[in-house]
Amino acid sequence: MKNYKLIILFIATTFVMGCKKYPENRLWFKKPEKVFKNGRLTSFTVDNVDSIPLLNSTWGYDLTAESFNLNKAESSPKYNLSGAFLGDMEFANDDKRVDFSPRSKINPFPPTYDPFTTNDLWEIIKCTNKGVLKLQRTINGKTYKLQFN
Repeated sequence: MKNYKLIILFIATTFVMGCKKYPENRLWFKKPEKVFKNGRLTSFTVDNVDSIPLLNSTWGYDLTAESFNLNKAESSPKYNLSGAFLGDMEFANDDKRVDFSPRSKINPFPPTYDPFTTNDLWEIIKCTNKGVLKLQRTINGKTYKLQFN
């Protein structure tokens, strides 16, 4: 009988420790919109190469100056951009993906090679209680990563 209890305890521990909501951390039971209240873009990489200068020159504006703020007036939580950009960020129903769509007020015609112009969802790879949100997506074999703090 004691062996069965140990086996069940081992299986339960393995199951709980093996379940991760996001690949880079263990935020199990909280919804991402409860954790990520607002933030700024702090990192943009393409295949692990810092690409913020390229992104800024593409848009003609410093995207790290933009702030994402939770819009509590919406029925589903959305994050609105403030500054020289319009757009929003919204968590998908499964809480593991994000719809992220910035648009420039200055230049209404975004570049055609910009990763934000396609309509695929970004996968959440990290969401912490300290307000860090990391997103990732792959387009044409290139891995794009965003980080907000």
